[in-house]
Amino acid sequence: MKRRILGGIITLGVLLASCHTDTPARKLLRRADSLLNAACTDSARTLLDSLSNSILHEPEATRMYYTLLTIKAQDKAYIPHTSDSLIRQVLHYYQDRNDKTHLPEALYYAGRVYSDLENAPQALSYYQLSADALVENKQENPRLMSLIYCQIGTLYLYQELYDEAPSLFREAYQYDLLLKDTISLIYDLRDIGRTFTVNEELDSAIHYYQQASKLAKQLEDKTLYGSICGEAVELYMQRDDHIQAYQNLQIAQKNIDSLSRPMYYTNAAYYYYHTSQLDSAQYYYQQMRTVNSYSHQSEANQGLAYIACQKGESLQALEYFKQHKIYEDSLQKTIRKESIRKIDTLYKYNKTLIENEDLKEKSFLQLCGLVGSIVFVIIAILVAVIFWQKYQRAQQYILLQKEKLKRQQEEKRNRQNRISTTEEKNAILHLTQTSIYKKLHPSVNGEQISKLTEEEWIQLEETVNNAYPRFIQRLNELHPLSIKEQRVCLLIKADVPPSRIADLVYSTKQGISSLRERLYKKLTGEKGKPKDCDDFIRNL
Repeated sequence: MKRRILGGIITLGVLLASCHTDTPARKLLRRADSLLNAACTDSARTLLDSLSNSILHEPEATRMYYTLLTIKAQDKAYIPHTSDSLIRQVLHYYQDRNDKTHLPEALYYAGRVYSDLENAPQALSYYQLSADALVENKQENPRLMSLIYCQIGTLYLYQELYDEAPSLFREAYQYDLLLKDTISLIYDLRDIGRTFTVNEELDSAIHYYQQASKLAKQLEDKTLYGSICGEAVELYMQRDDHIQAYQNLQIAQKNIDSLSRPMYYTNAAYYYYHTSQLDSAQYYYQQMRTVNSYSHQSEANQGLAYIACQKGESLQALEYFKQHKIYEDSLQKTIRKESIRKIDTLYKYNKTLIENEDLKEKSFLQLCGLVGSIVFVIIAILVAVIFWQKYQRAQQYILLQKEKLKRQQEEKRNRQNRISTTEEKNAILHLTQTSIYKKLHPSVNGEQISKLTEEEWIQLEETVNNAYPRFIQRLNELHPLSIKEQRVCLLIKADVPPSRIADLVYSTKQGISSLRERLYKKLTGEKGKPKDCDDFIRNL
C-alpha cells in the first residue's frame, strides 16, 4: 500500500513538473515548429523573431529548443549557414542528455550546416548519425528520414559517387509515398533522373523525368512543371528526339522562373544550334552570357564562335574563341581548386574528429570516427590518383593515336613506293565503276538511293578495301568502331554526301554530324568538326 502511494506521489510530481515547464514560450515554440513542418516558413520566422528578446530569460531547455528552431527556419528559408557555433551548442546539450526527442533532428541540421560549409564528410557523418538515432530509438519519423536520404544522395552526387545515389533517392521516395507528399515525390523522381543522366543512362533518366513532370502537371504547379520539362530538353536532344525536346522547351519557356532561367538559356541554345536555327541559337547564347558563371560564359562564347564561323564572320569568331578560352581556363582552375579543397576538407575532418572533446568521452564513437576519417582520407587519395591516372591515360591515348597515324602514313608511303601511281589510280577508278558505287551515286534525274541490304554492305566494304587496302582494319587499329560507325566511314570514303549517309544508316543529318565529330575524336584523340572527320577519312 505504501508503495502504491509513493508511486502515485512520484507520478503526480512528474505531471506537475511537466505542467510547470510548459510555459507560454514553450507553447509558442511548438507552434513555430508545426509551422515549419507545414512549410509556413515566413510565419514561423516571424513568430521566432517575436521571442528573440524574452527567450534569454527562459530555462536552458527552452533556449536550446529556440536555437534549434532558428537554425531549422534559416534552412527552410534557403538562407546558407555560415557558422557551426550555434548547432554545436545545441548538439552538446542534447547529446549530454541523450534527448531522444530532439537529438535526431539536431543531428540532421548539423548535417545541413556542414553541407553549407562545404564539409561533405562531416555532413555525411551527421546525416548517418541522425538516421541511426531514429532507428535505435524506434522513432517513426518518415519526413525526417526522407530528408536524410535526400541529402545523403545529393552529397553522393557532389562527391561523384554516382552508382550509390539512385538507391538513396529511392529510399526518400518511399518515405514520401507514406507521407503522400506530392511535391517531395516530384523532386525525388527528378533527382533519380539526374543520377541516371550523369551515368549516361538516357532511357532511365527520361523515364523518371517523365514521371516527375506528370506529377507536377497534375499538381498544377506551373513553375515546378516548367523546371522539370526544361531539364529534360537536353536528354531528348541527346537521343535525337527533336519533337519532344521542342515541346519540353516550350513548356519551360511558358513557366520559367529566375532559378531555372540559366538552364533554360543553355538548353534552348543547344536545341536551336543543333537544329540549324542559328539566329535563335545566337540569341540564347547571348542570353547565357548574362549568367555569372564560368561554365555558362565558356559554353556561350564557344557556341557564338561556331555560329560566327558558319556565317563567315572570322574576326568575330576569333574574339568569341578568345573569350571562350579565358572562361574555360578559369573554369578548369576552379575545378582544380575544388578538388584540392575536398582533400583538404577530409584532412581537417580527420583532425577535428581526433581533437573533438565530445567524441573523446565515448571511446567507441571516437574509434569509429577515427576509422571513418582514415577511410575518407584513403578514398580522397584514391580519387585523386584515379583522376590523375585518367588524365595520364587521356594524354597517352592522344600520343598513341598520333603514333598509330604516323605508322599508317609510313605504311602508305611504303605502299606508294611499291606500286605505281597508275596502278593506284586504276584501283580507285575501278571503285567508281563498280555497281555498288553507282548505286550510291545515282544520276541527277531525281532517282532516290534505296536502302542497302546486308549483302550490299559487305560488297561495299570489299570494294573499298580493294581500292584502299586494309581500310576498315586500319580504322579499327586506330580505335575499335561499331558497325554503324564503320558503315559511315565506308560511305564517306565512297564520297557519299552527309544527307544521303543519314538516310542509309537510318539517322538524321544532325545525328550524322554528331557521329562524325565523335569519330574524329576517337580516331585522332582531338576535337574537331564533322568536315575534319571527312577529310581525315578521305586522306586515310
